[in-house]
Amino acid sequence: MNIQHLLIMNSSSLNLNLNPWHYRIILMIISRMSAVALTLCLLSAIVPAMAHSIWIETNAEKDGVVIRFGEFDEDYETTPGYLDVLDPLKVYTITDDGEPGKLEFQMFEEGYHVHGGMPENIFVETDFPVMSRAGSPGVHPHFYARYIDGFSKKVHPQMTMDIVPTGNSNEVQVFFKGRPLAQVKLNLYTPEANDAEYVTDEEGKVTVSCDETGLYMLKVSRHREERSGFSRGVFYKFESHNCSLTWNNK
Repeated sequence: MNIQHLLIMNSSSLNLNLNPWHYRIILMIISRMSAVALTLCLLSAIVPAMAHSIWIETNAEKDGVVIRFGEFDEDYETTPGYLDVLDPLKVYTITDDGEPGKLEFQMFEEGYHVHGGMPENIFVETDFPVMSRAGSPGVHPHFYARYIDGFSKKVHPQMTMDIVPTGNSNEVQVFFKGRPLAQVKLNLYTPEANDAEYVTDEEGKVTVSCDETGLYMLKVSRHREERSGFSRGVFYKFESHNCSLTWNNK
């Protein structure tokens, strides 16, 4: 049995509907594996990445700002791998005139290194291929990320989904298409990879606890809206919006 037959057999048994882009990247990954490694890793390789996040962090080893994709408390996605499946990233800053300014970036094995720009004024947007299970409508995931240097300054939303500080201590407000998003769940990840769950109030606000020193991530995952379309030739019925906010607690 060759790799393609094994992949098709396992995806069918899991009731997964993989589009050609998923097959392409998975075949690229498993073509470099031994048979034993393939047996152990195949199931995890075809699990949808809809629980993933894009986030921004500062990295002294890379001398600046790094963009990651994956799970905050687990391994990063890499190249070759799911990092290659993302749509081309939009990485930009907002100038003093309120206009977006494109930033240059370069992929490396575990993310992207951003050239120029202050981390608290960098925004990232990207998409992932349509995800679906057999018999279920397709979902098109969108990802948004921003970094802040603290909570003391009130910040206005500037992305389709955005998490911004209100100016009050440890308080943020979640916006979707410019409007506060009430009763939405957020997950907070600490430098020690612990997580806590919060829910916004009727104004889309929530106050989080962050006592440890190091990098925190607050995220909204899989906020779904019924809006159909096509992406890379694949039909979807829903769009899923995923947003992260990161900061270094000192």
